[in-house]
Amino acid sequence: MPIIPTADQSSYNQALLSLQGLLLGGAYKAAANQDQQDAIIMKAGVVHDILVELHQGALDSDTAEFAALKEDVDGVNKELQDMKNQIDNWVKDVGIATQVVSAIDQAVNAAAKVFTL
Repeated sequence: MPIIPTADQSSYNQALLSLQGLLLGGAYKAAANQDQQDAIIMKAGVVHDILVELHQGALDSDTAEFAALKEDVDGVNKELQDMKNQIDNWVKDVGIATQVVSAIDQAVNAAAKVFTL
């Protein structure tokens, strides 16, 4: 049973934590209006849900739990990719929007290392 390397899990975890912090901090504060703030909070929530699942222990790629988490991560990654296309409309600070896009890219790339074996 292949266990995903701890370094990859740690990198993915850190990328998600950084993204969540950026969403709840700078992006939320720089949102154009309440609707955009709500959308940012929703995206931070889906990131949080993945973090909770990751914190349940080391991932064994031969388990049903891994398959379920991979499916969840694939869905979140799609939402994050969609968010990249909308962030300029949600956040009025171009610098923060650029940071969010970079953080999304880092999270998606880190996920690929964990969930592509």
